[in-house]
Amino acid sequence: MFLKVTNFIMKFLFVSILVVVLSGCATNKTPNFSSISIGMNKEQIMKLNGKPYRTAAIDGLEYFIYRGFDLKIIFDVQKMNDILNNKSLR
Repeated sequence: MFLKVTNFIMKFLFVSILVVVLSGCATNKTPNFSSISIGMNKEQIMKLNGKPYRTAAIDGLEYFIYRGFDLKIIFDVQKMNDILNNKSLR
């Protein structure tokens, strides 16, 4: 009897932890890069696509990097001035 209860508890804990881990990987918003254009500001980009995974500042330009996408959104001062995919950087 004790073994059955322990086995049930272990299965329940495993499934509960699995659900928590997998739900943590889900994102609320899928970026839609087709709706952005040159000249948009950072707030407009984030409103459409959510917060970037990472930002970087190099040589006076700021980059928005979105996880899972092969491109970078580049800002000069406050306005977007280019979109680069990793292929164009090679």
